[in-house]
Amino acid sequence: MRLHRQTLEDRTRILGPEHPDTLASRHNLALALTSAGEQAEAIQLLRRTLDDRVRILGDEHTHTLSTRNALETVLAMSTQRPQSRWWHWLRRRNAAASGG
Repeated sequence: MRLHRQTLEDRTRILGPEHPDTLASRHNLALALTSAGEQAEAIQLLRRTLDDRVRILGDEHTHTLSTRNALETVLAMSTQRPQSRWWHWLRRRNAAASGG
């Protein structure tokens, strides 16, 4: 998570907050936050990223569509009950994928 945050900070400083690479770093940080169970922060980042990508890249750009899909997925996850079987499966899968 620390590396994702550092990359976003560096790209924002060097490239600017609206550069496509900066937006990609913000999107990637949001995905990492989702995997760590930090849906509220992930949703906030994905909403900002989606707004910026629509404005900068256009509504139908591949990266815009990817962020829209990620936001819809995280929103759906955040409405799941933590004790649901699906939720536990997702947490185990994410932990295994991250080596934890």
